[in-house]
Amino acid sequence: GRDSAVARYEQLAREFPDLWELSTLSVQFDPRRAVAVGGPAPDFRLVSLADSAIAYTRATLAAKKVTLIDFWAVWCAPCVAEMPNIDKAWAGWKDRGLGVLSVSLDEQRSAVEKFRREKHAMPWLHAWAPQVW
Repeated sequence: GRDSAVARYEQLAREFPDLWELSTLSVQFDPRRAVAVGGPAPDFRLVSLADSAIAYTRATLAAKKVTLIDFWAVWCAPCVAEMPNIDKAWAGWKDRGLGVLSVSLDEQRSAVEKFRREKHAMPWLHAWAPQVW
């Protein structure tokens, strides 16, 4: 399971500290990584899709018990296929403290606006981060 994968990663890091693949593996298996299951989100700043003067940060989202951060793009078929599930979770849990922040990786803001207007409204918070991709 996961514990054995982490143990294997730690063994590789000890025995082969210069192994270039460690940087890729560290994202998922390094126990000191910034993002971990059950841990707090690292500090971040994401600009609002609707108003570039508004930024979402860990602190601004702290009012919600849990915030789902979904990275997606209009051209990403698996991302778009997941939208109904996110919508269902948000609708069922928003009154109990769930927040959703969709982070678009699209190059054009207008593509996201058109998608929301014509295909799926996504009635939660939106950020735009084309530079992440």
